[in-house]
Amino acid sequence: MILLTNIHHAYAVLGYATKDILIGNNTLDTFDDPELEGGSHGIGPKVDCTRWTIRGNQLTNMSIIGIWLYYSTIRAGINYGDHEVSFNYSEGADVFTLNEKGQNVPLPSYIFRNTFEGEVVFDNIDSIVSTVDLLSNVIINSSSDVTINGTTPNDITQSDNLKGDAADNIIDSNGDLTPAFSSYVGNTGWQV
Repeated sequence: MILLTNIHHAYAVLGYATKDILIGNNTLDTFDDPELEGGSHGIGPKVDCTRWTIRGNQLTNMSIIGIWLYYSTIRAGINYGDHEVSFNYSEGADVFTLNEKGQNVPLPSYIFRNTFEGEVVFDNIDSIVSTVDLLSNVIINSSSDVTINGTTPNDITQSDNLKGDAADNIIDSNGDLTPAFSSYVGNTGWQV
């Protein structure tokens, strides 16, 4: 378990050429990049990473990207992806980004039972050659939705996600579902 606070221009976990990794039950708070030097992400399997499980983490005050599935390779013939992101609470400006690099993604990704309070972005969707499942998440942001950049959004399977903006009062300040939405506890979002 990691407990990190007030991190400037750094990562808690950044991965290169790793597989079968579990990143779980960590608390990350206040990550930013005040000098705009290029990034400060909470958790990021970046290059040639396969079968990462990112589960049960609490990321708050993330001014850059909380969970970052970059999707990139520097070695020919390497399959990467097959990531699971589940039971996390990520709050801030940009809380989840997938495929920022825009390379072909040969293996699927499973994003389920998270609470995302901030922007959720799927980049370069046209380059994804496998499936991305976005299931049973709570997504709270100004658009009440995910941002999909690309012309083939059907490559992302979305099901049973509870979406809204802050005014909908779906979650409280801890990321837990409010009493009006308590029927979703145990089925949608990070609460078990």
